[in-house]
Amino acid sequence: MALTLTGLLAWSGAANRFDNLLYDALLRHAQRPVSDQIILVVIDDRSLQEVGAWPWPRQVHAAIVERIGAAGPKALAYDVLFIEPGSEPAADQALGDALSATGVAALPLLIESPGPDGAAFALRPPAREIAEGAAGLGQVNLQFDRDGVVRRAALLENAGGQEVLHLMEVARRIGQGLPPPKIPTHPPDGPLVRAKPILIPYAGPPGHYRSISVSSILADETPSEFLHDRYVLVGATAAGLHDSYATPTSSAAQLTPGVEIQAHLLDALLQGRTINSLDRGVHTTLALALVLVLLLGLLRLGPRENLLLGVALMVLIPAVSAGALLTLNLWAPPAAPLIGILVVLPLWAWRRLEASSRYMVRELARFSAEPDLLARATQAAEGQDIVARQIALMEDTIARARDARRFAHATLQGLPDPTLVLTATGEISFANAAARQVFPKAQTSKLAALLEGWTAEGLRLDDLVLGESEETGELVSPTGTVFHVTRVRYQAEADAQLAWILRLTDITPIRAAAAQRERLLQLLSHDMRSPQASILAVLDSPSAEGAPATIVLRIAGYARRTLALADNFIHLARAESGALAWEVLDLSDLVTEAADDLWPRAQRAGVTISLQTPPDDLLVHGDRALLSRTLSNLLDNALKYGGQASEITCTLWSDGDQVVCEIADQGPGVAEDALARVFKPFHRLSRSEAPGVGGAGLGLSLVSEVVQRHHGEVACRNAGPSGGAVFTLRLPQAIQA
Repeated sequence: MALTLTGLLAWSGAANRFDNLLYDALLRHAQRPVSDQIILVVIDDRSLQEVGAWPWPRQVHAAIVERIGAAGPKALAYDVLFIEPGSEPAADQALGDALSATGVAALPLLIESPGPDGAAFALRPPAREIAEGAAGLGQVNLQFDRDGVVRRAALLENAGGQEVLHLMEVARRIGQGLPPPKIPTHPPDGPLVRAKPILIPYAGPPGHYRSISVSSILADETPSEFLHDRYVLVGATAAGLHDSYATPTSSAAQLTPGVEIQAHLLDALLQGRTINSLDRGVHTTLALALVLVLLLGLLRLGPRENLLLGVALMVLIPAVSAGALLTLNLWAPPAAPLIGILVVLPLWAWRRLEASSRYMVRELARFSAEPDLLARATQAAEGQDIVARQIALMEDTIARARDARRFAHATLQGLPDPTLVLTATGEISFANAAARQVFPKAQTSKLAALLEGWTAEGLRLDDLVLGESEETGELVSPTGTVFHVTRVRYQAEADAQLAWILRLTDITPIRAAAAQRERLLQLLSHDMRSPQASILAVLDSPSAEGAPATIVLRIAGYARRTLALADNFIHLARAESGALAWEVLDLSDLVTEAADDLWPRAQRAGVTISLQTPPDDLLVHGDRALLSRTLSNLLDNALKYGGQASEITCTLWSDGDQVVCEIADQGPGVAEDALARVFKPFHRLSRSEAPGVGGAGLGLSLVSEVVQRHHGEVACRNAGPSGGAVFTLRLPQAIQA
């Protein structure tokens, strides 16, 4: 729409009235001295009083021409029409002879439009006797703009194939010694075509050029030097002759005489200062381009940048237009692009405001329709006008936002853990009640000052205060209280202000329980293992040779069972604690090592352990000690429950991204109702199913815990009606680099 309006204004010239205002103001501001080569001989009121009423006899004009010609002017332009023969042919001939005697005289001819008898125009030169005495003829047609002001003149008009120059162009050529143009003599044949007019650069208001009265010429009051080698223009300035017109530098009280308009044009021709205006196509294209620049800015820039762009264009367009006129004599009318910009800016602002209003109403309505956490009653906005509805929705949204802020504040205050909200510079913007108990000066200090004397584990205090990433670790206060600290980022939007939320959880009781657990594990690993190891050492010494063999074997079995119980308990506790030593292991090697460890017991029981492993490595990530214990427990379980003189089969293979280990025995199997509980802690098969087999039920519980910590799976099933339990272990396969 804006581009269409701008194009129409530029192409049609509908905005010329505004262009003319700027053009006229610039000409009035840029007044300059005129050329001293141009002298006006004016037919003024004094001349009419002294010579007589107008029109004057041709003898008077002949006398004026003779006196001017005697001074030797460079060119004489006599701006009086002599298109009708006079009442005395001798007077016409005398005027023609006077003109011829000067050799530099130019006369105007009339292009009458429309012409007689239905003709489009008629070319009317001076009477024959007079025309023959002139050095050249030219047209003096004035071009009036729509406001009646004379701003332009056509230097050339093609009258039916005959080129008719302007009278001032004829005078310039005569004065510069150029061949005078051919005087049209034959009737025109064709249309009247006017060349593109030029703008007249008026040098100042009326009366700007030097002038003398015709009366002074006739009375020989003018020195010859005043007219010698000058361009002399003769024309009327008397008010009663009505040959004055409105120009950009004239006023309503003082119009510019026609002869002075001709002087301004001749001055411009002599100094090369004629003003050209942009072609209509170029002007339209340039106006559209300027408006298009603003439209592209509206699509890509923000509101402030668009406002600055619009203001800059509205200042630069007339400024550049004025600069081109005053320095380059080129007129680029600015009104069309200015009007386009003035239309675009408010329309775009209105559209943005309307879009923003619709978006705000839609989002506020959606927000109002969402469930309220606090179940607040909302105001009904239906049936109201759009402004009242917007106000009601905004009031409801603000109220809900305030409620949410109060709710969040109360929630943070009610947290049992000390909670701090930090700015990006480490300043505390909020501390709940629990935090103020730990840090009494939390509201008036920075975090760095509050943590003086504290120690950190798993993180650096500087990172906790001013770091750029989320942190977690432990802090120990000067009093020995241990806190688990978590530092998380909060940023509502990508460009919103960054904040950090610090939460401290008192884990002192947990750390005390962990220390007690460590002491218990030390008790199991040392105080319980040492006596059992000593018992086994005594039984293997020569001093036990006299004891009954059955008693020795029974005591040794009890001691080994106690050692196994302690080892399983220690490994289970370690598996649950999360402290794993990860490395890449070959599961085939671990199975082979576990089988080698149980080989003496298997030999005594007459049990064969058969290993079926592939030639390629079966790599997994894991803790060597825990995985070795897991495989030993599975093989030990198969050895205990598989029966005497049986076979244990251990098969390994790769299944996609997993490594599978399957251990099968030939024992009685597991009762169906016990399969779901086989990995529970302290669960054992009944003695009727496995008589003579002891244990505390921790072996398979350890297997389950270790496999889960290694992100694997373990399952138990019966081989079939013939009996035998099958344990299947699956672990993620390690990817080889």
